[in-house]
Amino acid sequence: MGRRWGMWAVVSLVAAVSLLTAEPTKTDKPEGNKSEVVLLFLVEGLRSPEKALQIERTLLSLKGVRKVMASAEGQRVIVVLDESQLPLSGLLAELKKREQERWSLLVGIEPSDEKNLARAEEALKGVKGVAMAKATKEGILVLWDERAPLRYRDLLTALEKAGLKAVNWLAKQPRGREMRQGSC
Repeated sequence: MGRRWGMWAVVSLVAAVSLLTAEPTKTDKPEGNKSEVVLLFLVEGLRSPEKALQIERTLLSLKGVRKVMASAEGQRVIVVLDESQLPLSGLLAELKKREQERWSLLVGIEPSDEKNLARAEEALKGVKGVAMAKATKEGILVLWDERAPLRYRDLLTALEKAGLKAVNWLAKQPRGREMRQGSC
């Protein structure tokens, strides 16, 4: 019995190490479903681990939300969303109904020098459904028009037309922090 448990522990350890050391993808979308996008939200009022857990549970209850990681420390929430099931504007409408905090979408740009940030800000201002786009040192802060449909793919297309590339927020996260997965 003890020998089997020892073998199981070794296999589990090897699997965990290989997951932690695997190279993240360098694209703005996770591998797999082409309609999946990675979103980063800045959430004013996200100050406790309990609230972060509540937000994760709320988001994972929505059809189309694949994975979530909320951090009270940075007041950030990363969401892997399948836009074929729930467009960005649908997610935003659900957030408004269910959560009281102020949510802002942060679109990172590579490389993020002043010139590219200014170009990205202008490009995103032209997307239908974007109410405001403002350059910050981390990327472009986007607020949305609640009456207009909006897809993250539209934001990415606008950036591509301007010759820019969005950051993959999953690749930028420190290793060792797991995302909660949805059942959809």
